[in-house]
Amino acid sequence: MSAARITSLLCASMACAAPAAAQETAPVRFVTEVRIPARAETLEAFAWRSTDSVMLDRATLQTLGIEIPASEADGPVALNAIPGLIYEEDAADASLTITCAAACYAPQVLFPADHWRPPAISRANGGYLNYDLNAQWLDGEETLIGGVGEAAMFGPWGLFETSALAQSGARDDVTRLETRWTMDFPAEQLRLRIGDSSTLGALGAPVRFAGVQLGRHFALAPSFITYPTPTLASEAQAASTVELYVDGALRARERVNTGPFVFENAPLVSGAGQAQLVVTDVLGRSEIINRPFFVSASMLRPGLSDWSAALGAERLDYGRDSATYGDAFLSGRYRRGLTNAITAEGAVELTESTSATQLGAAIAAYKLGQLRLAHTIADGGAWTDASWHRDARMWSFGLQWQGRDKNFDSLGQRDTNLRSSAAANLGVDLGNAGTVGFTAAEVRFFDDAPARTLTLSYTPDIRQGALSFRLLYTEREESELAFGVTFSMRLRGDISAQAGADIERRGTTYHASAQSAADTRGGIGWRARAALGEDERADLALDHIGSAGDSFVQVAHTRRADGVRAGHTGSVGWIESHTFAARRIQSAFAMIDVGEQDVSVSRDRLPIGATGRNGRLIAVNLRPYDLNTIAIAPDDLPLDRAPATTETQIAPAAGAGVVVRFPQARAALTESRVQRRQQGPDLRGDVLVRQRDGARFPIGSDGRIVILGAAPGDIVRLDSDARCTARADSEAVADGLMLRCAA
Repeated sequence: MSAARITSLLCASMACAAPAAAQETAPVRFVTEVRIPARAETLEAFAWRSTDSVMLDRATLQTLGIEIPASEADGPVALNAIPGLIYEEDAADASLTITCAAACYAPQVLFPADHWRPPAISRANGGYLNYDLNAQWLDGEETLIGGVGEAAMFGPWGLFETSALAQSGARDDVTRLETRWTMDFPAEQLRLRIGDSSTLGALGAPVRFAGVQLGRHFALAPSFITYPTPTLASEAQAASTVELYVDGALRARERVNTGPFVFENAPLVSGAGQAQLVVTDVLGRSEIINRPFFVSASMLRPGLSDWSAALGAERLDYGRDSATYGDAFLSGRYRRGLTNAITAEGAVELTESTSATQLGAAIAAYKLGQLRLAHTIADGGAWTDASWHRDARMWSFGLQWQGRDKNFDSLGQRDTNLRSSAAANLGVDLGNAGTVGFTAAEVRFFDDAPARTLTLSYTPDIRQGALSFRLLYTEREESELAFGVTFSMRLRGDISAQAGADIERRGTTYHASAQSAADTRGGIGWRARAALGEDERADLALDHIGSAGDSFVQVAHTRRADGVRAGHTGSVGWIESHTFAARRIQSAFAMIDVGEQDVSVSRDRLPIGATGRNGRLIAVNLRPYDLNTIAIAPDDLPLDRAPATTETQIAPAAGAGVVVRFPQARAALTESRVQRRQQGPDLRGDVLVRQRDGARFPIGSDGRIVILGAAPGDIVRLDSDARCTARADSEAVADGLMLRCAA
């Protein structure tokens, strides 16, 4: 035997010393079944065995929900390098069992902050005219007739709008209001407008202008959360149910596996409150975590920015002149979230005669509330704006102050005599005793006496109705003290009533009213009001909501005169070659085409009406750029109509419409007769069941039966005796069905 052979045999039976370089072999890959009993997770994966550990690839670990240490380089990860993880290998079973402490799992993210994805926008071509017509007759005066018209055209290219005001007895019979072209880019959350629009000046005051405007528009993403919310985190020792309560109200319920979890974007209410997490495992054991929070919708999340730029000319005498413009200007505004607690802002404004620059910041925190400070410098002076608001569960308060130099000039704040304004408010929740509110305001002018207002209100907590008291003090040229009390309650169904009294220096006025709102799906509503004493008046109004618009008529009586007012508002238009008349279109709309009349339609599970004679319904007030669920009631369709779908989701553009069609296959409806080949019990009251789709067809007297959608190869069976079958294709249905029952 050779020496080499002897050495080989010896090494096979004992450990052979080898050079260190020879022992450093590459990891060996093998297939194993990875199990995590605590999470009931099992999957097959590749693993690698090194000299001191077993390794898994990163994708497998992520699938199992195990957090990979940041220190681990790319490639397979050694299991003994993951804190809190213990593994056991069973070579005979080719399995790898992992026991993981809660800390080694990756956090489960509930309501992720960046979960928003823009929905696919539904688009169509069309146009419409919104109109608002009214007439007014006053005793001893001429009849006044007027109206507002808003014409719009929409398509994939955007929305074009123009509006005008017409009224009798005015200087101009028709006055143009606004004309503009709007293009929205939902994915980028940008809006471009050309024509008449409005923007915010350096002070944040609205300014009407004609020109071009481009900026961020968060309304294009309604479900996108722009403000910071606190991160609520905990961990589950086993599979559990997590419930989130906000101020005692259940806001979310989620299932979580063993390990940590975090609410990145918890559905919290604005203001201060108390959040409570209740973690309940499968054995019923619960853990409660409480955390106070403060949320302000006016803040921006860290890294998120909001901006707008406008170039044009200020619009003057809006509503009185069609095209009167002031100075040309360029303005820009920018806001950015620096941290969860700080949002910075700035604005610049350049006109033909002046310039202004503003810098400001907003700070929000649980104990502080929200504090905002802005300072604007213009050619003629400065303007300072400061406010502080705090909302808590049992109380809230607010302070606000503005002050300006006399020669300060800015868009939206020209030709004003205002010197400063200050306001304060306080609200206290007394629990079962009710709520108390206090407000105080003072406005100072450069050339006039100051104006002051103090208001004290109290609303007791009563079971039936709502009662409120208020005490008002005003001071300008002279002072006055007034007291009022109001009681309101629901009488029956949708009828509510209100009564009260106002006591002031001139005298006492007693007033009462009752009303019933019209059903938004169509119907009549009414309102009656009356007042006696110092202020004597009475009026009665009727409202009607219909598929073609809303109408009203009002009759009024005062000490000075009697009057009647009537009006109608609605829209007419077309979409994809279909004409329509509908209620006023304000946000977005849809033409729902079912193909049959009197079919009930709902939006987001709420009924909105039924299709008309043409089989269509116009649904108005849809949420633009958000998913709206449109559904029909299949039971309202004829027996020979089989809907392919009864529900769909659409996301229309703002001011635009879409066509929603519910295609239905018309199935053949055939009346036939069924009889037994052998003698047997009467078939009346029994049911035939079609084998291919489970459709059921009741049997009437003398074997009469109605078969829907017969197809070649159809077989039906008797529901009471599955051994009795018959051929039920088109030919058999036409000739009559013959049941054959197996012995």
